[in-house]
Amino acid sequence: MNKILTRITLLVAMAMLTIGLMGCGPKMANKKQLSELDEAKSAFESAQTKYDNLISEKDKLETQKANLATQLENITIELNECNEKIGK
Repeated sequence: MNKILTRITLLVAMAMLTIGLMGCGPKMANKKQLSELDEAKSAFESAQTKYDNLISEKDKLETQKANLATQLENITIELNECNEKIGK
């Protein structure tokens, strides 16, 4: 009798544990949460696109800056040569 009572107690405990774990499992997202998730995803993609565009623009500006620095250096050399020729 004692073995049967132990087995029944064990089965009831296992059943309660299983039911308890099922109640703590992942919940399905509702429509509002899915909508908010879509909005967040859209905002992220928009921000990522803007970031990529800004990085591209930064690279172009850095290239332009390097070109202008080279031009300035060449003009400075020319100016110095002209100043030497006229005796300044």
